[in-house]
Amino acid sequence: MFNIAKVAAPSAALLGVILLIANVEETYDLGIIPYALIVGGICVLMLLALSGNKQQSPLCRIGFHNFIEVGQDSGDMPLYIYRCERCRLEKKVIKAI
Repeated sequence: MFNIAKVAAPSAALLGVILLIANVEETYDLGIIPYALIVGGICVLMLLALSGNKQQSPLCRIGFHNFIEVGQDSGDMPLYIYRCERCRLEKKVIKAI
């Protein structure tokens, strides 16, 4: 069930955006269908993220982490370590100059 919804939700949102960009409303009377597809697809994606991810904070479950820089990793490349304040997720990144 979740696998089908993970494909259908972004497809619906993308279809809504394509209908808006293609300006199909001039040819066909679609009303609010493109807007409903976009909003519905995004809402389903958020619900899937809230139910499927294991982080504590709801904001972290949908991808809104609050990263702070905690240090630098030693090695060949200058890797910086960032940690989320809410869920303690660590991420190593390379800063561009």
